[in-house]
Amino acid sequence: MLVGTRKALEASIEHWENIAKGKEPSLGELNCALCARFADTHRKNDHPHILFCVRTINDQKYETCPVDKCTNSEGCEPTPFCEFVEISIENNEHYSLEFWAKTPEAKRAARKEVRFLKSLLPKEK
Repeated sequence: MLVGTRKALEASIEHWENIAKGKEPSLGELNCALCARFADTHRKNDHPHILFCVRTINDQKYETCPVDKCTNSEGCEPTPFCEFVEISIENNEHYSLEFWAKTPEAKRAARKEVRFLKSLLPKEK
């Protein structure tokens, strides 16, 4: 794993720990460090099948988001993130892209996302 990707993964873990504690919301890709690292490919790359999960390193080399690499699907499906969003939408009085962990179920889903992201960290040798 490249250093920048590891830092983005660690930032995502910290972000989800804060979400689980109710300190900050998830705004989906708008405040995800991994999405920020990999989203540029969508705008710059001439491969239309690639959405947000792969970024160009040079003309022949690409790097895949560790979430995508693990799930082998585009975006964050099927990760605990989807469960968190579903629970948050059910408990939101109005439509918003700001998802807070307001209920025990949402906090539990956020903690599951933390565990999932931690599982993507490279194993210490």
